[in-house]
Amino acid sequence: MAWRLHEHVLRGKIDNRARGCVTGEIWLAGIDQPLVLELTGDCAPDVAGCELSFENPNPIPMTTKPPAPQQRGPAGDITAARKVRVFDVPFEEALAMCRRGETPPEHTANSLYLEWFSERSGRVVVESADYRLQISEPAWRYTREEIAERERRIAEDETPFAIAIIQDGETGEWDEVRYEQFLRESDALTERYGRLPEKYKDHPDSERIIAREMGWRWLEEALDRQEQEREQGQEQEKESEDLKANVDENEDEFEQNDELPPPDPMCEGIDWVRDNRGHISHPIRERAHDALHALLDELKAAGHFQEDRDEQLADL
Repeated sequence: MAWRLHEHVLRGKIDNRARGCVTGEIWLAGIDQPLVLELTGDCAPDVAGCELSFENPNPIPMTTKPPAPQQRGPAGDITAARKVRVFDVPFEEALAMCRRGETPPEHTANSLYLEWFSERSGRVVVESADYRLQISEPAWRYTREEIAERERRIAEDETPFAIAIIQDGETGEWDEVRYEQFLRESDALTERYGRLPEKYKDHPDSERIIAREMGWRWLEEALDRQEQEREQGQEQEKESEDLKANVDENEDEFEQNDELPPPDPMCEGIDWVRDNRGHISHPIRERAHDALHALLDELKAAGHFQEDRDEQLADL
């Protein structure tokens, strides 16, 4: 099943004042870090363009591993006006009445409903009619045409959220059996991920192992790119150091083999200077030396030693 966090929520806020993105934080009882939401899409018309704050008067501390702190992905249905049936008696009493074949008294109420899909956590849902809500004035509103287009895309499963959860490529309408199958798959995925970090926490390649066992090819590919970039950086660093070492070696050889006459103190700065190692050199040679090293540093910073290396430049 999906992550259903309503009873563990302490407080939170959802901000959709910038069109096309939904941000926010949700604090869970018993968890130090909040869930940080960075979602694409917009809320339902009743809270679109608003900042929505909510608080749970009776949170239950979460004792299991929570979802990932960073929640990124497409937003689903985010509304404060979902119609639900609420019992007028305590839940235990309503359940007992149902078991006796009686119908417990109930009424229809508005419920907060937050839904999104995270690549790391899967489908996440927060739903409750008991939260205390506070909604700001809207910064923007849908037009009638936008509402009609939004409803059409939802009905035809064309929203990014709908596309994200149809992972098996099925484009037809889901029935109750298909939804239950997806929820079981999400539940099993969540349970599996909850065990892996503890199992491989001391392994030096734990991230790659977890990604492989979870079937996250995108994460393995990202780790491969990071490793490749790190190796290329090390190779470029070594090539740069080798090239500079060759330059310095040639300079030392030149200085050892080239016998210069004793310098005239009156011509210092004109015919001769001392380099940063105290050796006597001609000013033009020093300027050429400094220019070459500056060029090597620039090429190294631009990362050109690997792909665009010039043999003539290396000879120079």
